[in-house]
Amino acid sequence: MAPIFPNRSIHPFRLRPFNPRIVRAEFHEVTRRAFLTALKSPRSIDLNLVKAQVTRRILDRWVGFELSGRLWRVFDRYDLSAGRVQTPVLGWVIERTERARERKARIQVQIANPSTPDKTVTLTFEHENLAEAKALTAKLSEAEVTVEEVGEEIVNPLPPYNTGTLLADDGSFASATAIMDALQDLFERGVITYHRTDSVRVSEAGIGVARELLERLGAFADFQPRHYGTEGAHEGIRPTRALTEDDLRLWLSTGRISLDNPRLALRLYGMIVRRFLASQMKPACVRKAKVILCVDGWQHEWTLITEVVEEGFHSISPLRIYPLQPPLKVISASRRQVSKVLPFTQGSLIEAMRQRGSWWKPSCALSWTIPARCKLNRLRARRRSSWKLRWHPQTWVR
Repeated sequence: MAPIFPNRSIHPFRLRPFNPRIVRAEFHEVTRRAFLTALKSPRSIDLNLVKAQVTRRILDRWVGFELSGRLWRVFDRYDLSAGRVQTPVLGWVIERTERARERKARIQVQIANPSTPDKTVTLTFEHENLAEAKALTAKLSEAEVTVEEVGEEIVNPLPPYNTGTLLADDGSFASATAIMDALQDLFERGVITYHRTDSVRVSEAGIGVARELLERLGAFADFQPRHYGTEGAHEGIRPTRALTEDDLRLWLSTGRISLDNPRLALRLYGMIVRRFLASQMKPACVRKAKVILCVDGWQHEWTLITEVVEEGFHSISPLRIYPLQPPLKVISASRRQVSKVLPFTQGSLIEAMRQRGSWWKPSCALSWTIPARCKLNRLRARRRSSWKLRWHPQTWVR
């Protein structure tokens, strides 16, 4: 059974009249090794997880039934629903949408050494006051650019992906639904671990996969295993075997494996592998510098990586390097208006849910919150006056 739904699909007490000896075999990847390991080491039913599921079902009915009725009366639609997760999150969406109407300036500056003006470095910053930003942009060509060495610094790799971080990174090129469908396909083919998870833990089996892959890629000298947490019900999203993105592409071309959306699945798999391998490698040692832009008493500064001293995980998951060659001057500057706060995307909304509390589940976000966000935002556009007067989700849940 999938670990994301603890004791939910088949309630243990319903089976006890037929067989009192009930145990749970738990696995996180669709592989022969994982199946056999789960069958060899079953565990007893965790009653605390059973109670937690019963509590969630009570909240679904207690909160959802009440709020759904109110939605029907406001919009005269009986196909709408609300619940313990989507209702407060919808309040965040409304609040964020209102704030997104406020504007600020985003200024882009290109700097370069006058002797090599074609080798530019692009930097951006934001200004809250539009009028001041316009005047500032006109003067930036006269700005003084100075570079101060910061020194060497150790940069650690990021942990493996979980559902929220993967959707946040991938949300710019596909919808959350399409991404989750592709991940489900990869999971069912047995090439990645379970993808609906808020954990980043790596098991001993996962460390073994990283070791084998890094040996194949000639990067074993930088291998530094990390578990990212203690033993638990979930793992981060990782490959289940020593299979690179090119290996998977070869499997597809030879018909060894089939995927419903191979282009998206390959892109996701490559991201998962690179992030996972980087998480099991040595930190990178980099050299940083501070770039300071000054004009008429105003200044702004950026701290940038200018050089990699020791590669570590940088060889698998490259850091962004800014090659600075002082003296520098401003080559060009441009300005445009942007929202002070960007509206939620599907990925950023799920990541916000993860950051604001431990009560969410990726499955709740995808099956309830995202469709409700799209559907109710369309209704809001059509009946804005009714919404403002009567739709107060955060008040209701209190």
